[in-house]
Amino acid sequence: MLTEEEILSPPLRENQTKELKGKNCEGTGKTATAFLNTDGGYLIFGIDDEGEPVDPNTFSLEQIRDAVQRQITSTISPDPFRMNLIEIFSNPFKNINLLVVKVSKSPEIHLHKGVIQFRNAGSNRGITNKAETVRILSKEVNEEIYWRLLIPKMTSSPD
Repeated sequence: MLTEEEILSPPLRENQTKELKGKNCEGTGKTATAFLNTDGGYLIFGIDDEGEPVDPNTFSLEQIRDAVQRQITSTISPDPFRMNLIEIFSNPFKNINLLVVKVSKSPEIHLHKGVIQFRNAGSNRGITNKAETVRILSKEVNEEIYWRLLIPKMTSSPD
């Protein structure tokens, strides 16, 4: 779990393992999938994209928690909650209400609405077709992800 200092230390900005969501749940499933398939990471609600705290009177941590759980459960397969790969914490830090979603790196490949997502240079990238998969895996994704995608195909028995 990130410490208060790691979450709030300037400059507050997104990176390979940290996504600032403010109070907007849109894209939560996609980003969680990218974190699952890459190195893990944190979705942080209560701090906006500019690194500024969101007024705690303008949103409900409980509503955000419920929306996050619904989005992750309904858009990601296999379900990371059943694999204990997602933890949700809500903490008040220095008068800021934060909801932190910790996403662990998964031993399996996860799909968001049928598309493989991964994290590259602090952004989510989707792999949508075979040519794109080969191009991305050969140039941009680390070798570990390549083998995590390839080995299940090589070890599956023919019908």
